[in-house]
Amino acid sequence: MSESSTVKAILQYLQLLENMGKLICMRNNSGAFKGSYTGKDGITRKRFIRFGKPGSPDILVWLHNRSIFLEVKSKTGRQTPLQKQFQADCEALGLEYYVVKTIDEVERILQRERGKQ
Repeated sequence: MSESSTVKAILQYLQLLENMGKLICMRNNSGAFKGSYTGKDGITRKRFIRFGKPGSPDILVWLHNRSIFLEVKSKTGRQTPLQKQFQADCEALGLEYYVVKTIDEVERILQRERGKQ
């Protein structure tokens, strides 16, 4: 299963739980693209547009006053140096950050987090 398919499946699972009132989740996009715009002077210019924080995780979850960061990887996927740094920054602040590859892993994390209430 590709990483994008895994992200989609995990989000569907989390959105089901969100619809039941058990948590709040969102897809966290980051990246960049080339775009163009026309200024007030009528001249069209090209620009590079960045969004999100580089290295930030794929999914954010809020559960019982906890913020949980989920970085989704395929079975062979590995974190980039920026993702590893983001994880280290989160953990230094005592935040929950997980690298996950399956819905089962997410389910176990949520069960463990619910037990901390």
